[in-house]
Amino acid sequence: MAFARIQRTQRDDPPISEINATPLVDVFLVLLVIFMLCAPMGAAHLPLDLPQAPGTASTPDTQQLVWVELDAQGQLHWQGRAVGQAELLATLQTVQQDKPQTRLQLRADQSTPYGRVVELMAALQSQGWPQLDLVLRPPHWP
Repeated sequence: MAFARIQRTQRDDPPISEINATPLVDVFLVLLVIFMLCAPMGAAHLPLDLPQAPGTASTPDTQQLVWVELDAQGQLHWQGRAVGQAELLATLQTVQQDKPQTRLQLRADQSTPYGRVVELMAALQSQGWPQLDLVLRPPHWP
């Protein structure tokens, strides 16, 4: 049995310099299909039942805590009593001068407009309260 050999007549053929795009297109199509299948899974919402942390004091006993509450209508409350912003700032200035280690907590209702909370935070910071504790209410509070 003899093997046939193809003879080239011209040995000076230039090499092929074109890029074969077929494998590149195949790879991109496979990636497109993978992303199309995985994209809806990334948007799925999983309901999580996260544990509640027990209420523990996060500040040492040597520090006094005072709090400002901001209700849904934007009304300020100082230690549970409704006050205006000017009265609140004056009271807080007195507290800060008397006891500089006092920690200030801000308790804002979740339906309070964000702009109102930021205005209050800016007013408190300009008065000299660089640190402010934002308090979140657990769902079981009244």
